[in-house]
Amino acid sequence: LGVAAVLGALAARRLTRPLRELHTMATKFSHGDLTARSPVTGPPETQTLALTLNSGAERLESLIAAQRVFVADASHQLRTPLTALRLSLDNIADGVDDPTVREDVDQATAEVVRMSRLVNGLLALARAEAKPGEVESISVGEAIEQRLAVWTPEGAERGVRFEMTGRYDAIPAALANPGHLEQVLDNVLSNALAVSPDGATITIELKVAGRKVVLEIWDEGPGMADPEKARAFDRFWRGRGLTGRSGSGLGLAIVKQLVTDDGGSVVLDDAPTGGLCVRISLRAARPRSGG
Repeated sequence: LGVAAVLGALAARRLTRPLRELHTMATKFSHGDLTARSPVTGPPETQTLALTLNSGAERLESLIAAQRVFVADASHQLRTPLTALRLSLDNIADGVDDPTVREDVDQATAEVVRMSRLVNGLLALARAEAKPGEVESISVGEAIEQRLAVWTPEGAERGVRFEMTGRYDAIPAALANPGHLEQVLDNVLSNALAVSPDGATITIELKVAGRKVVLEIWDEGPGMADPEKARAFDRFWRGRGLTGRSGSGLGLAIVKQLVTDDGGSVVLDDAPTGGLCVRISLRAARPRSGG
C-alpha cells in the first residue's frame, strides 16, 4: 500500500505538472509579465491549451507594444506643431492692444500649454510602460535635494516652502532605474505645489521601514476622500483643488508605473498637515561589504 501510494502520488504529480505550469504562466501574465509563456508538455489536451495561451499572449504583447509605439510617436510628433502654435500666439499677443482680443489670445495660449503638458505626459507614460531596465543603487536624499533645487523657486513665488525632515545620511540607498526617481519626485512635487494654498508648507520625510526606503510627501491642500484616492492613479482622472487648468491627470499614473517597475509601491493617505500624503516605498539596496 505504501509503495502504491508513492507511485500514485508521483503519477498524479506528473500528470498535473502541465497544469501547474499553465497556472504559473497565467499568474505571471495577470501580474503584468507579458513575456510569460508556458512549456508545451503533457497530454495532447494540455499541449493544445498551452499553444493557444502562448499564441494569445504573443498577440496581446504585440498589440500592446504597437499601441505604446503609436502613443509615443504621436506624442512626439505633436510636440513640434504645439510649440510652433505657442510661439505664434505669443507673437500675436505682443502686437495686440485690444483687451478683448488679448484675453482670447491668452485663453488660447493657456489651452495650448495644457495640451502640451498632456502630450508630454502621454509621452512620459509610454516611456514608463516600456520594458524597464536594470535597477541601480540610488541615493534618495541626493535625488530629493536636486529636485528641490528646481521646485523651490517656483514655490517661493507663492510663498510655499519645502521642508525636509529626517537624517538623510542615515538612509540606505534605494533600488531604482536611472531617472525614475527624479521623474517620480517631479510629478509628486508638482501635484503638491498645485494643490497647496499660498504660504503653505510641503513636507518631505524620508525613513526606513524594514528593508524598504519610505518617502512621504505631505501637502496642505484639500486632501482626498477615500473614493478619490481609489481613482487617483487612473489615467486622465483629475481631483479637486488644482490651481488653474494645467493638470493632465497623468502624473500619478506615471508615478505608479515607474515605482512599480522598480519593485516598489505607492499609496495615498491623509497627511498630518490635513492634506494628502503620497507614500512611496522602494527596495533598500544591500550595503556593500567592506574589503
